[in-house]
Amino acid sequence: MTNSERQKELQRIRTLFQGEVLRSGAPLKRERFDDLWPALNFNARYCEGARNAVEILLTDGLKQSEYETAETELNMILGQAITEIEHGLSPPPPEVMDAKPKA
Repeated sequence: MTNSERQKELQRIRTLFQGEVLRSGAPLKRERFDDLWPALNFNARYCEGARNAVEILLTDGLKQSEYETAETELNMILGQAITEIEHGLSPPPPEVMDAKPKA
């Protein structure tokens, strides 16, 4: 996934999450969360933070304040990741780093 593709995917996911997706049933949430990992895999810190927030969001019986805190955290992580890519602050995707230079 190129950074341009990654940015578009993160923006799409963020738009979905800012809508009603996070307030829907668990199966849909889990499906949407699965879309996160390929888009966030360029930064281990973002992946870890998002996984922590997702674990909370998938928990049954949360207080509204706990849910909203995790939802806000996930939204902030997505925003930071998008900004990092937009401004070229992120390292190139792993496939670029692994490519061997042509002789």
